[in-house]
Amino acid sequence: MPKLPDGHYPLGAPLDRTDVGAMQVAFHVMRPERFAVLDFGTRLNWFFLTPDKAREMSTTIRDEITQAFGDVPFDVSTLMITVTAIRAQGIIEVLLPQVCNTLGGNPELWLCLAHRIDEERRKLLN
Repeated sequence: MPKLPDGHYPLGAPLDRTDVGAMQVAFHVMRPERFAVLDFGTRLNWFFLTPDKAREMSTTIRDEITQAFGDVPFDVSTLMITVTAIRAQGIIEVLLPQVCNTLGGNPELWLCLAHRIDEERRKLLN
């Protein structure tokens, strides 16, 4: 079970008025259903990642999905989640298609998301 935001801000202060602070999310893989869920513990339609958290998230997603389902081909053009590097703030912003407290999808969705997070993270580091 994820913990609610704790008032800690990774950048030292809220990014904007909607920033509720750091969250500890939970990622659950449901192998028989061929499905996985990211539980945020709060309702949101966007979140941001620092470069270190982006690497941690994409690696965890990729490792858990690959361990459960093997090498799954995916098409990044099907991803309905917007992932953007914002150089001025040194973050990767993830915009979800709607407000939710959990994000669920098939292995392909998760591998697409991990791939896009890695692409945007590289933009920040170059």
